[in-house]
Amino acid sequence: LKTAFLDTYLLKKIYKLRKENMSKYEPLWLYLNENNQDRYNLSYEKIKNILGFKLDHSFLTFKKELLEYGYEVKKISLKEKYVIIEKITKD
Repeated sequence: LKTAFLDTYLLKKIYKLRKENMSKYEPLWLYLNENNQDRYNLSYEKIKNILGFKLDHSFLTFKKELLEYGYEVKKISLKEKYVIIEKITKD
């Protein structure tokens, strides 16, 4: 019983630390990674559905995190409201 309690306590602690350190855009990065496409053309609306909030100016700062997932932002269209993200290929 003591071990089970300790395991549950540690898992909750790890989850809390993970959540506190998680980027606000991580759900989008995970979506891209899980669907594993070479190229995404995502509307702002689709991104809002994935994240649960509208794309904002901070995306310009956070987009560098995508490199950790093997992707990069190729284009952001403010006028037509879409973002193109591509998998990084090693030439």
